[in-house]
Amino acid sequence: MELLIIGDIHGCLDQLKELTENIDRTKTRIILCGDLIDRGPNSIGVINYVRDNNIECVLGNHELMFIECRDSIKQLAKGKELTRQFEYELKGSNWFYNGGNSVFLQYNGDYKQMLTDLDFLDTFPTFIRTGIYSNEDREIVVSHTMILDYLDDDCTTDFSTEFLVWNRVQYPKNPLQKFLNVHGHTPVDYAYPKETAITGYPIPIACKGHTAINLDTGAPYNTPLRGYLSGMYFPSGEVVQIKTFKE
Repeated sequence: MELLIIGDIHGCLDQLKELTENIDRTKTRIILCGDLIDRGPNSIGVINYVRDNNIECVLGNHELMFIECRDSIKQLAKGKELTRQFEYELKGSNWFYNGGNSVFLQYNGDYKQMLTDLDFLDTFPTFIRTGIYSNEDREIVVSHTMILDYLDDDCTTDFSTEFLVWNRVQYPKNPLQKFLNVHGHTPVDYAYPKETAITGYPIPIACKGHTAINLDTGAPYNTPLRGYLSGMYFPSGEVVQIKTFKE
């Protein structure tokens, strides 16, 4: 079976559908690199699409920030009054600061649905060991951030969930790894500015030694070096991209 891994989606439902709708799931396994939500136009639609189509996904920092607001949302679901302190805890949260405010409004007060979606997002693992190998004969591990330095030879880790979904390290210390880590989290024009500037458009970039590949090409951003949803097939290495903002 081949494997299609897709980078950060951030509410770009139409682009996700375009990459996945016509795929034969008996032949192709799909895994998403997390950050389904925030910043883009239809986070709720992305959650529903992933759940309805049983698509695998790892936990991103945006899902974790949403999950961390669960207690406040539970209070709203119970009809509790939104006191000044309560409002500060929710509207002053990391989630709201990083784009969650627009997603909160998209729910239009349906707090029970928010809790249902939170329960679903909370099932996502921090990484997935796929059992599928690259052309360099490395087993592919999918995560939201680059986590190679924090895995042992048995593909286990003692590091916290928060660290594993927020880490910004882009270059593994040891290039002689047994795994290929495919991830997102940091848009490539920020992670690899020189390489991206040369091409003039965002492309998934493999670090030295081809032990990690970054698939975050800034889907929700309408800027010159971002604005694509990118995926990569394995073991072939074929790249597929959908431009978010049509000219």
